[in-house]
Amino acid sequence: MKRKFPLNLLDIPSRNDLHWKKENLLNILKENKSDSIEKREKVLLNVFGALWLLIIKELREFNIDFPTIRAVKDVLYSNIQLDQEKLNSTSKDKFTNTILKNIPDEYQEMIKPLLLDGSFLKFIDKKNIILFQNIGGILFDILIREIAVSLIIKKIAML
Repeated sequence: MKRKFPLNLLDIPSRNDLHWKKENLLNILKENKSDSIEKREKVLLNVFGALWLLIIKELREFNIDFPTIRAVKDVLYSNIQLDQEKLNSTSKDKFTNTILKNIPDEYQEMIKPLLLDGSFLKFIDKKNIILFQNIGGILFDILIREIAVSLIIKKIAML
């Protein structure tokens, strides 16, 4: 069973969620957008949606404007950028070992064969592509690697 988080657990009023939805701050799948935004129903979020709403909440507490939050959303929900030249010059064993050293020991034996034969790529689909986006990398670092993550927003000077 997939865990879902209600807005009240995140201490976010439903009116904020509705307003943020209208401002296009939420990462909503296109097929769900056809539903009326005004429709009131209980909002349940997966871990990525909950994390993103908490980030929005914090950014709004710092009076960050909506266009900046949308730009942050675009970055967090974009695919992780890999150095293709470095990947091409890395041996398969070195690549596999680099990934495995960042995975807890209890998962290594299960994941190693999938990395060696390349079959892990078959598991990537629309449902789990988020794991290969920046927000998925952040959550992986926090929960699995137990690394503190900071979000730094650089203001671009307007000429």
